[in-house]
Amino acid sequence: MSSTVPELLVDTLRLGGSHDGDLAARWRAADTRGLPRLVAYEGAAIWLFRRLRAANALDALAPSIADQLRQQAFEAAALRLDVEAEAAAAVTILNRAALPVIFIKGIARCALAVRYPYIDARATHDVDLLVPHERIEGANAALRAEGYVPSLPPKPIGTPRNHHLPPLHKGHVSVELHDSTSTSVQPELAWTRANDGSELLQWAGQSVRVSSATDLAWSAIAHAMRDMMENPVRGFRLNRFLELAALLNGGAAIDWTVIHERSAGQEAFEPDDCV
Repeated sequence: MSSTVPELLVDTLRLGGSHDGDLAARWRAADTRGLPRLVAYEGAAIWLFRRLRAANALDALAPSIADQLRQQAFEAAALRLDVEAEAAAAVTILNRAALPVIFIKGIARCALAVRYPYIDARATHDVDLLVPHERIEGANAALRAEGYVPSLPPKPIGTPRNHHLPPLHKGHVSVELHDSTSTSVQPELAWTRANDGSELLQWAGQSVRVSSATDLAWSAIAHAMRDMMENPVRGFRLNRFLELAALLNGGAAIDWTVIHERSAGQEAFEPDDCV
C-alpha cells in the first residue's frame, strides 16, 4: 500500500500500541526527498528519529535522508542536554537563595521524561522558570550575582512590561524568569495555577517542582491557538501535538473541564511572544 509522507508521519509518530508491521516497507516505497525539510518545519526530528528506530524502520530510508534526519535529531538532542545543564545550574543558585521556582515549558518536559516517554522529544532552546511576582527581582539578582548577564540589549524606555524579565545567560543557553505564563494572565493567577496539582520531582540530583499535567496541557493548547492567530496552519505543526500526545499516552490526569473553561475565554487569543 502506497502512503503519502504526511500519512506515514502520523502513523509513525503515533504513541501507544504496536507499530504497523509493514511500516518499514511503506517508508521504503515513499518519496522522502522532502522529508528533512518537512520534519524541520514540523519540529519533529527527535520524535521521528526515535520512533523510526523503535519501529526498525530507520534503515528503510535512503542513506542520505536518514543521515540528514539523524543530524537534525542529534543536534536538537545535544542542545536539549545543554539546556538541562543550564537549568540545573540556575536552579541550584535559586534554591540556595530559598527562592521558589516552578519548571515550565521545555524544561518541564525534560524533567517529566521518565514518567511520560517522548514528552522531551522536541527541541528546547532555553530555560523557562516561573517565580512569584514579588520574588522575581530577587531571583534575577541571585543569578546576576553568579555571573549571569543579559542575553539581549535592553528594550527602549516605555516598552510594555512582558510576563518575563529579559533573558540572562552565562554561556550560549539563556534563562528566562517568568512571573506569569502569558501576558493575558495576572502573575498571582499564573502562580496559583502552576502550584495547583504541582509536584516535587527528583531531577539532576535535586528537588524541582513541575506544574500539573492540566497546566502543561493547557500551555500546549494555548500556544497552538496563538500560533493560529499568526498563521492558520502554524498551530497544527506536529511539535504542538507532542506534549498532549505524550501526556495522554502516559495516563496523565488532565482536568478537561478546566481546559474547556479556559478555551472558552479570550486568554489564548491574546497576542503573546511566549513560544
